[in-house]
Amino acid sequence: MNAAQTAENRRAAQMAGARAVERLASSLPGLPPVKRWEIDGTTGAVRGQLDVAEPSAAAVIPLLRPLVAAHRGTARVRNLPDGSRQLGARFEWRLWDVELWAYIRGPQHA
Repeated sequence: MNAAQTAENRRAAQMAGARAVERLASSLPGLPPVKRWEIDGTTGAVRGQLDVAEPSAAAVIPLLRPLVAAHRGTARVRNLPDGSRQLGARFEWRLWDVELWAYIRGPQHA
């Protein structure tokens, strides 16, 4: 397989991941829209950033819990250098990964 074909295959997989983010975001009523998304250049994972009104664990957990249960995902937490955190859900399908994240305040930001 040549480099151009490999790049085209990767773009096709990433577009499938982007469509999956859109389906996940619209699959449950009350889930906020994805305000920004990115594709990891190394792994090809598609990451959507949820537009949450209240950046707290108490507000985000009830949004992600039904999504994780409905789509067999795993919950994740990322600690960021500024002390804030991201709560997220990760889903794996066939050749790609999809992640939805929401920022929450860290203890010193509460």
